[in-house]
Amino acid sequence: MGYYSIQNLFYYVILLLAGVAVLFLSTHKLTESPPVWMDEGIITQVAENIAINGVHGIQVAPQKFVSAGFVTTSYVVTYPISLSFRSFGVGVLQARVVMVLFLFAFFVLVYFLTKQEITKTLAVYALLLLVSFAPIYGNGKNVLGEIPGLVFLFAGLLCLGMVERGLRTVAPFLLAGLLLGLCVVTKPVFLLVLPALVIPLYFYHRTFLSRPMFVGYFVLAFCVPVLVWFWVQFSSDSFINILSIYANPHNTSLLGSMFVNLKRLIIEIQPMYFMVLLGIWAVSFVVRLRRKVHISYVELVTFSFSVLIFLAYLRTVGYYRYFFLGQVFALMYFPLAFSTLLGGKIPKFAIGFIFTLLVVFQFYQTGFHSWVASYYQGTRTRELTAYFKTQPPEQIFFLYQVPEVALFLPISTYFQYMKVTSTILPGKEQLGKIREGLPDQIVIISEQYDPKDVMFVKYREKRVVDRYTILEKGPESR
Repeated sequence: MGYYSIQNLFYYVILLLAGVAVLFLSTHKLTESPPVWMDEGIITQVAENIAINGVHGIQVAPQKFVSAGFVTTSYVVTYPISLSFRSFGVGVLQARVVMVLFLFAFFVLVYFLTKQEITKTLAVYALLLLVSFAPIYGNGKNVLGEIPGLVFLFAGLLCLGMVERGLRTVAPFLLAGLLLGLCVVTKPVFLLVLPALVIPLYFYHRTFLSRPMFVGYFVLAFCVPVLVWFWVQFSSDSFINILSIYANPHNTSLLGSMFVNLKRLIIEIQPMYFMVLLGIWAVSFVVRLRRKVHISYVELVTFSFSVLIFLAYLRTVGYYRYFFLGQVFALMYFPLAFSTLLGGKIPKFAIGFIFTLLVVFQFYQTGFHSWVASYYQGTRTRELTAYFKTQPPEQIFFLYQVPEVALFLPISTYFQYMKVTSTILPGKEQLGKIREGLPDQIVIISEQYDPKDVMFVKYREKRVVDRYTILEKGPESR
C-alpha cells in the first residue's frame, strides 16, 4: 500500500471517528441536555398548534390563539417539527430528533464546503474543531433556528462556490437562490446574509453578474421562500409592528448594551475566544493580500457575515448565542488563517499538533465543563412527563411564564401568560382567570413564585417538579 493510500485511509478513519462523535454528542441525553426552556417552548408550541389545530399561533386560552408573528424562528423550523408531531406524537424527543437531523446535515455541509475552500487536511481540522465545539450542541439540540439557518447558508454557499469554480449553469444559481432564501427567513439575524453577499460582489461581479438571466433565476428562486415567509409570518400582524420587534426585541439602550458587551470581550472567555478567532482570520486576509494569494468569494461572504454578526451582537442584551453564528465561521476558517500566519515559520507537524491540542481541549470542555455537559444528569423532562401523566384529563392548567410545559400537558385545556420581552406579553388579559380561581393548577417557575402575591391568594403550593412550582386551589376555592 502506497503513501497516498495510507494517507487516504487515515482521512477516512478520522472522518468516521468524527461521525461517531457527532452521533454520540448529538443524541446523548437528547431529551434532558440541554433542558427544555422558554425559547424552545415557544417554538415547539407553534409547531404543536400547526400540527394539532392548523393554527400558526400561541394558545392563551382553550381554543383561543394569538398570532405567533413575534416568534422569530420561522416555518423553516416549525413546519418540519409539526410534521414530526403529526407523524409520531407530541413530545420533546419528537421535536429534537428533527434538530439532530439538522445537526448531521450541518456537519456534512461543513466538510464539503471547507474541502471546496481549503486543502483536505485543513478541512479535516476545521471539521474536528466544529465537531468538538460545545455551543453547536447547546444551540443545535435545542429547538432553535441557528443550526437550521446555517445548514441552508452552507448549502447555498456551496452552490455559489461551484459557480465561482466554473459551473456557470442555471442549476447552481437556482439552488443557491432557493437555499439562501430559506436561510434568510429562518431567523431575522440571517438577514445579515444579504449585505454579506453583496459587499464582495465588487471584486467578483464578472463571475456572478455577467449573465443577467442567471441572476434573475437566482433572485426568483430567492423570493419564493421569502414570499411564503411573508404569508405565514405576517398574515395576522402589522408588518411594521413585527419589524419593530425584530429591530430591538428586548427594548434595550443601544449605547448601554454596546458598553457592556465590549467589556465582555475582555473579561469573559467565550466572547474573548470569538474575538481572537476573528482577529486571526482578519490578519490572515492582510497577509494573503500582500502575498497576492487568491481569496474566494465564499470566504469573503462568510467573513463579512461574521463581522456583521459581531456588530449586531454589540447592540443586544449580550447572550452568547447572538455571536454564535460568527464564531462558527471564524472557527471553520481558523486552520486556514493560522497556517497562513505561521505556515512558513514552524514545521507542519507543529501546526498539526497545535490543532490537535485545541480539538482535544474542546472535546474535554464539551464532555465535562460545557452547558450541555452540566445537564447530562438532568431529569427535568422525565420529572415533568411523570407528573403530568398522573393528572386527570379534566384538570384546567395555567402556564405562567413556562411555555415549554405545554409539550407535557395531557390535553390542550390550558390558559397561558408569558413575558417574552417588556413589550411582548401574550396572554396578559388571561391573568384575571387566576384571580377568579378558574384554573385547577398553575405551573410557575419556583424563583418567580411569591406566596404573598395577591394574584395567587386562592392557591397553595401542591408540589415542586424540578424548577417548577405547581399550585392548586385552596380548600376555600373549591
